[in-house]
Amino acid sequence: MASPSQDMLSLSSQDSSQHEQPRSPSPSAQLLPYKDAPRRSPSPSSQLLPVEPPRRLVPVVAPTLIHPLARSVTASTSTTARTLGLSLEQYATFDENGYSNTWLADLRVKTKCLDVFTSKHKLNLLVQEGVLVVGDQIYLEIEVMDGEVVVDNIERWATITSVARGHLPNLALYHPDGTQGGTLTACSGPSQILEALRKLGFQTEGEGREPWKQLKVRRGGEEFGTLDLVRQAFHRWQIEMKAWGAWKGGNE
Repeated sequence: MASPSQDMLSLSSQDSSQHEQPRSPSPSAQLLPYKDAPRRSPSPSSQLLPVEPPRRLVPVVAPTLIHPLARSVTASTSTTARTLGLSLEQYATFDENGYSNTWLADLRVKTKCLDVFTSKHKLNLLVQEGVLVVGDQIYLEIEVMDGEVVVDNIERWATITSVARGHLPNLALYHPDGTQGGTLTACSGPSQILEALRKLGFQTEGEGREPWKQLKVRRGGEEFGTLDLVRQAFHRWQIEMKAWGAWKGGNE
């Protein structure tokens, strides 16, 4: 037989269960719809930047004094002037291809580098080394003046037609209108060219100036400058190549 207290507990529990309302799930337990998280752009430090390849060191021939390397130069040669210090690849290209009258312009080297010495190379040496070739024009440009005004430029020229013994050039002399006015055989120097022009009645400007600096050189329409500039540029190239040869001898 149940005690009164047990009956009361049973009634209270039954009563509470009859009045208890269903509970909604807590907010933390609710399933929320899925949303993509906003994408963040990578920080600059995490971005992959292009990697620059390491710079290739170009080996060069160290500049050396040109005075001991130059030959046939006057005493005015600068004792402190040095070679250009070009790359080994450039010197090797010179060695393979030979001399070019445009080598300074090709390398964008100023002709000021020629002022540190005075070459005494002869005309026949330039022919022998291919600095001057058959077909080259050695010309004189004369300014026609009207008072103090230059009204025209007239050219008289000598074209190398062949080479005599000793690498002395034979030349044909031409008037401004292109007609041939004479020949010069086995020419030994520019002073002979000027003298030949005088005999043809050509007026020569710049009396007293060195013939090497009066005459200019042209090949197929390409201007090389004065004969003196051509000689100086070739001599400087020889100096550079001699420096390269000395470097090779000590590093191979």
